[in-house]
Amino acid sequence: MIDKNTNLELKKYRTPCKNEAALEVRVRDFCKDNGIKRKKMSSPGTKGTLDDYFIVAGRHVWIELKHGKNTPSALQWEEIYDIRGHGGEAYWANDLQQVIYILLGEVEPYAEELPPQEDWLL
Repeated sequence: MIDKNTNLELKKYRTPCKNEAALEVRVRDFCKDNGIKRKKMSSPGTKGTLDDYFIVAGRHVWIELKHGKNTPSALQWEEIYDIRGHGGEAYWANDLQQVIYILLGEVEPYAEELPPQEDWLL
């Protein structure tokens, strides 16, 4: 289980990701290393499905991963707001550090370090 003392200086996390697929591999490996339940999501015939679903410390969290300056599509924003509207947690992130902040439940203190989003906590 991850905690606030999680060491991100591990060699495999030092270099920046080259693309979204590399970011997904990094998130997958981090979850495996820290005992976090993660499911890569895909919903054929349904556009806008968020990338990953996590269960951590009793929380159910959806995160859309984007590389670089990319942001969620309009359909993905609709999905984020729909999940939030039903009482769930849904976010987007563009690096591993941001995913860790979200999974730690520390969105509010690190809001400035996360990509701009409306209504982080509904």
